[in-house]
This record gives sequence, C-alpha cells and structure tokens, in this order.
Amino acid sequence: MTKLIKISLLLLLVAVSVGFTSCSHKVPEEPVNYIGSKKPSDSKAVGDIIFNDGSATPYSEITNEQKENAIAVIYYAGTSTDLLGKKTLGMTVNFSSIPVTSGGDCNYFNKMVESIFCSRNTSNTEALEWKSENPDMYGADNFQQIADWLDKEDLNDTGIPASNGNPSIKTPEEAAKLYPAYYKTKDMKSFIKADIEGTKFENGWYLPTYAELYPLEKNLPNCQEILRYFSSNSSTPSYLFTSTQSEGANKNCVVYVIAPGAGKTTFGSGETSNIGVYNTVFIREF
Repeated sequence: MTKLIKISLLLLLVAVSVGFTSCSHKVPEEPVNYIGSKKPSDSKAVGDIIFNDGSATPYSEITNEQKENAIAVIYYAGTSTDLLGKKTLGMTVNFSSIPVTSGGDCNYFNKMVESIFCSRNTSNTEALEWKSENPDMYGADNFQQIADWLDKEDLNDTGIPASNGNPSIKTPEEAAKLYPAYYKTKDMKSFIKADIEGTKFENGWYLPTYAELYPLEKNLPNCQEILRYFSSNSSTPSYLFTSTQSEGANKNCVVYVIAPGAGKTTFGSGETSNIGVYNTVFIREF
C-alpha cells in the first residue's frame, strides 16, 4: 500500500510539473494587423481618419490603399470645458444630397419644435452667441423630439412611436420617404462606402445639430479638401444640413456653411428642392 501511495504521489507531481511547464510557455499571440497606425483603443486626435476596423491614421499620412476602408474623420476632441464637453466626434468622410424632409408632404414641415432650437446670433460670425435660451446641443434624440412634438397634435408621421408609447400614423416604410436623412441613419452601410456590415459602426450615427458642426471649420480648416478626397466626384460641399431649427426662421433646419468666406449660418427648408445646394453628413462618438 505504501509503495502504491508513493507511485501515486510521483505521478501527481509529474502531472503538476507538466501543467506548470505548459502554462509557463504560452504560445505568443499573433499580432493584429490594423489598417491604421493607431489601434482602436488608442485616443484619437482631430484630423485622424477612422477605418472600419476601428484603427486610425492622421489624414496627412493616409495612403490610397487605406482610403477604401475609411469611414470618418475626427473633427472634435474636447475636454469638459469645451463647447460640447468631453467627447470625441467624427464625421462621415462620405457626403450626399439627402434631404432632411420631403418638404410639404410631411407634417413637420414649417412646424416650430422649440426643443430643437439652436439659433446663433449671426451679427457675430466669429463668436458662438446663442439667441436660444436653452440651445439644443445634442442631435441624437432630435428625431424623437420631433415625433413627441407632432404627437401632441396627433400628427406624428415619423414612423416611430412617441415617448409616451403612442404609435405613429405612418409606417416606417412610409415615413422613410418623408424624412430621408433621419432614416438613412438606420441604414448606414448603404451610405458609407467602406464595408461596415456586422461591425459596431453600422449604428450610432445621427444628423448633427448646428452646435455639433460648429467646431468643424475651426478645428478642421481643410474639411472640404478631406470630403472631396473621399468623394467619387470632384464636387466640393459648401452647405451641410443639420437637425437644428431656428426660432423665427420658419424653416426645417439651420444649414451650416463650410464654404470659405461665406459666414457660418444660413437657413434652409431641408426639403428635396434644396438637394443640389445642400449636402448631408452624419456624426457619431468615437
């Protein structure tokens, strides 16, 4: 019996020794080959181009091989004391003439939804001086706010329920024709040229407020050049739709101007008739 115990203990020691040895000599993991020079976990800076694997490279260093995988450019990397607070925002490198609304066909047309007001004092083109008492700085929930406002008048044709649970009087399929830009955020894989299907970058995009686009020209003065570089044509976007309204303008949206020397604000109805003049981009946090 004693001999059997000794043999058992010896076998146990051998097993433990083998296990320890195998754990001490792990096979090194294969390095991940990211598209960009910055890993997805690295902090991003203004001017970085984000790729569909989450990595990034400064625009000044991008190659033609990387170009087809680009999804966004970082234009705001703020601290808690900056205009939009501590966050990092990127804008799609692709743009398109997608109207905010279909115009008079939708119930939102020429309605004044106070909760999404964000009007600048246009007498001072350098400073951001709000005329609105509580300017709407965040655009991700603006479509929901439109639905809630219309619901009070039994006019909610947005295709989404109001926050109180009341259904829309239109189906999502019908509403997509009335609010094209808002519905495009639900199908970003058809907007962004790079392949984002199945990645987290399919979601999280929204139509920005005026305030969210305001840092664009100051932080990224070559924004037109960047958008043109990733465009399939030689056009240069000069006016970008926002989800913002302005009191007194009686228009669907404030349009942000990025044309050099053209000031910073204009007003547009956001409807189909303007698509040859105004363009749409979408933003998200990174």
